[in-house]
Amino acid sequence: MKFYETASLGFILLFVNSEILVSACGCESDSASKPTDGPAPGAISAANYFKEKFGGRTEIYNNRNVRGGKSLSLHAEGRAVDLYVSGETGKKAFDHAVTIACNSGIQEVIFNRRIWTQSGSERHYGGKHPHDDHVHIGLNKCGAQHFTQE
Repeated sequence: MKFYETASLGFILLFVNSEILVSACGCESDSASKPTDGPAPGAISAANYFKEKFGGRTEIYNNRNVRGGKSLSLHAEGRAVDLYVSGETGKKAFDHAVTIACNSGIQEVIFNRRIWTQSGSERHYGGKHPHDDHVHIGLNKCGAQHFTQE
């Protein structure tokens, strides 16, 4: 059994008999810095995973700033998934995303005026959009490339 950490992307690989057993991206936070041309591969995997598990529709890429702010949105780097579910289904999706966050590269989850971040805390979200019609799932740079499902 061997552990390898890639410092540039921040994920850990566990090899057993030359096969990858675990790929954990952690839940560190990476700010968006430069727009891309579309969704990252891990964001596509995350969108498919959450849509299959909770239904609804998903959106990923949108080259824009954070609503009401001047900083670049994770959507502009193709690293955020909006899962359009609400009510109890939205709460279940939020809770599930938080549960798998540090193994899958999720750095933030927002739903119904609540936000969870890599600090491990859930608190009131005071952003411009209340996120009551969708769950926002933001991925760090590792998760955007290597999202894993649990």
